[in-house]
Amino acid sequence: MRCAQIGTLVVVATACKDGAPHGEPVRRDPVAERAAAWSATSPPPARACQSDGDCGVFPVVPGDDPCCDVTVTALPMNVRFMQANTEWRKRNCAGVECAPNALPGAQPASCAFTPRCAAGTCADACNEVPAPTAMSAMPAGSPGRLDCKVDDDCMVVGWAPSIKNPCCDGSPIPTPVSRAYVQAVQMWRALGCKEVACPARDTSTFSLDECATTPRCLKRKCADACGPRRPPRSQRSSGRCRRRRSASSRW
Repeated sequence: MRCAQIGTLVVVATACKDGAPHGEPVRRDPVAERAAAWSATSPPPARACQSDGDCGVFPVVPGDDPCCDVTVTALPMNVRFMQANTEWRKRNCAGVECAPNALPGAQPASCAFTPRCAAGTCADACNEVPAPTAMSAMPAGSPGRLDCKVDDDCMVVGWAPSIKNPCCDGSPIPTPVSRAYVQAVQMWRALGCKEVACPARDTSTFSLDECATTPRCLKRKCADACGPRRPPRSQRSSGRCRRRRSASSRW
């Protein structure tokens, strides 16, 4: 009886160990094998960058199968990643059959084909404020961006006109700027900025100290109240006299 129980246990253990019917071949996944082989080469990061020259814009890029491309129309990628993949394919992709690439999508704006390195990631120029043209530049004699005479001439606002091109909004961070300048820009945009393609407004939000949102006119330039402010003239004169007396007393 004991021998019969042992035999039964052996049969059960053998069945559990096999887990599949005898004679069935193990299924291979060639795509996964190629992907593992490509990853084992430690290729450069696909989109990381340090400068604009690290990036390019490509219509097709490697897909899940590193031997085959997928259509992306215009995708910024690290050029060294793309070069490394091209060289790897020469040695590892002979005989691999890839599906036909899909047709590219709608033609994007020209800025989509201009590579940029933005915050360490390859991107395009579509979120970049364009350079001003002769038509979009502010007319001669317009108020200066920071010109002021008194504090009331200044304001602190988010999305102030971009320094690079006043047709577009700048950073959402509240910035000191001349009221007259902002009014002049608002009037000018309807005339001179019709053909300017500005990036979408940054919707980030910020919480700043009260001094950073308090406008001041310092030395005829708009600023905030966070920096040192000159004392009244009477105090400055009194200070100079006290310093002279102190210096005389040392002799």
